[in-house]
Amino acid sequence: ISSAEEEDFKEGKLGKDFTRATTLSIAEAFHVLKKEKEKANFQTNPIFEKTFDYVSRFNHFTTKEIVSQIRGRLEKSGLEDFESSALWNLCPTTVAEAKALIPSLENKFENEEELNDLLGELQHARSYAQLQ
Repeated sequence: ISSAEEEDFKEGKLGKDFTRATTLSIAEAFHVLKKEKEKANFQTNPIFEKTFDYVSRFNHFTTKEIVSQIRGRLEKSGLEDFESSALWNLCPTTVAEAKALIPSLENKFENEEELNDLLGELQHARSYAQLQ
């Protein structure tokens, strides 16, 4: 199999290096790093601090409860792990935007209403999180 056949982002094929990889959303990464930072024996370094600053800045889902709820909903959606994380991180507001940003979504849903409902749930959770 050629590398062109192994990797095709539009089809959701990210290559052999990513076949067993688990992706995290920015919100999940924030909570993982925050927990690490709170450990008594934690020693920081510049890369950790830059990463933590980044995820702190772009995390729109602040509570662990919301993060857990979103992860559960996305797991039920039938999407690949990277597609779920991309949807979560990018927060597209329309089906057209979601498909433009994540081409592998093109044939993932029986109808566009299912994807639209999922996007609506993400937007609702994001709005709710911002009120917290």
